Amino acid sequence: MAQSDATNVPYKFASNYFDIGTSLSDWSVKTAAGAVSVGTVSIDPKRGDKYTIVALPVSDTESSVYLITDPYNKPLGSSSTRLRVMNASFNASNIDLYMNAVGTNIAAVGVDPLIAATAYKTSGPASGSDSADIPGGTYQLTITSAATKTVLFKGQLGFGDNKDILIVVVPDPAVPGAIQTLFNVEGTTGLIQVPAI
Repeated sequence: MAQSDATNVPYKFASNYFDIGTSLSDWSVKTAAGAVSVGTVSIDPKRGDKYTIVALPVSDTESSVYLITDPYNKPLGSSSTRLRVMNASFNASNIDLYMNAVGTNIAAVGVDPLIAATAYKTSGPASGSDSADIPGGTYQLTITSAATKTVLFKGQLGFGDNKDILIVVVPDPAVPGAIQTLFNVEGTTGLIQVPAI
């Protein structure tokens, strides 16, 4: 049976989290037209964990799915936002994610990525690890090739405290070889493009 929160949705869509049963089950992503399988993942749910299924492009003509497991070990009383990046860009290889004050020169000594070396078809922090904690605010978001300061994308992203944010890096359909950076804030549906700066 199709999950109503994620039925007949377009590319670059994200649903809110929804409750699932506590027994081991397979979850499949299928095309709305023709019910062609994109991929299937098994989830053996644990209470309190959050699970994200991402359908992502493998090439211009193929797709697959990836499962992110977040233990969600957020301390009681914490007001930090939990952030994770998904590298869904087959043309970007490994990426580093920087979240700095607007105007920061990331090439400066001592400016390090918040999340480093996220390979294509994986998330950072890795599935099974807690998301990165970051205070709410307005940030310069920079994506670079991993272990370099070569900028692939630079934009601006603002959010409040106590949010769950998924950043998704995808190929830019308008510029061959370039990337777009999208994000979803839990409690809203869809993915929003991060404005470039």
